[in-house]
Amino acid sequence: MIKAEYYGSKESEEYQVFLENYWGMVRQKRDELIAKTDWTQVPDVPLTESKKTEFANYRQSLRDIPQNYSHPDDIVWPDMPAEA
Repeated sequence: MIKAEYYGSKESEEYQVFLENYWGMVRQKRDELIAKTDWTQVPDVPLTESKKTEFANYRQSLRDIPQNYSHPDDIVWPDMPAEA
């Protein structure tokens, strides 16, 4: 979903800046995906409770990405549930 390449030394300060920026791109994408599903969590949404729960779990999986992965290249992005 997001891919960035770095060809220098992984021991360098530049690499640390690269990683910070890479994680920033991940957070931006994650936040966009969460925002796309905000509507699924409002009280009067026309979804079944099980669908609401499915979306809530999906959103939590997205929030947990920074804690669950040590490097952006390792991320396995969760699939968004179908609306119906």
